[in-house]
Amino acid sequence: MPHPANNDAREIVSASVVVAGGGVIGKALALALHHRSRGTVSVAIAEPRAPRPPSSGRAYAITTASRALLMEIGVWPKLEASVQPVREMRITDSRLQDPVRQALLTFEASEEPLAHIVDEGDLLFTLSDELQAARIPAIAAGVTARHAGAAGLELQLSDGRRLRAALLAAADGAGSPCREMA
Repeated sequence: MPHPANNDAREIVSASVVVAGGGVIGKALALALHHRSRGTVSVAIAEPRAPRPPSSGRAYAITTASRALLMEIGVWPKLEASVQPVREMRITDSRLQDPVRQALLTFEASEEPLAHIVDEGDLLFTLSDELQAARIPAIAAGVTARHAGAAGLELQLSDGRRLRAALLAAADGAGSPCREMA
């Protein structure tokens, strides 16, 4: 876990892994690293947005493999009551207003649902709660620069702080600044 420091922007704090990005992927990755290492790997999340963003109205289709990961990191049992199973899927090349909507492909679940639909807000809130319970810090700043050295990476944050890390995981979105830095 990063060591709390005084408020001097030049102060360097450290973590074994810094996850850039506090969305669903970044939060799930941070929790997976924490759980799989049994807490021996210090993890921090660097995210310039608010730590608990409001729901955007988006939803995720959670596959069996993703559900297994969410189960492993303690999130699934807390979401299970609010998810909707997908038991059938029809793929068509028609519009909703077309009088005939012929299916091109059809999938039906046998025992397990094909997937589960979960609200993005519910998923983010539950992941955030688990991060707090695991004492994984969320730093309200983005990674703006990285410098590799013999001791690992030194990361410059948008708020002026610096972080030392052995690994930087880029989960900061489609236009990933961390990917560009690499």
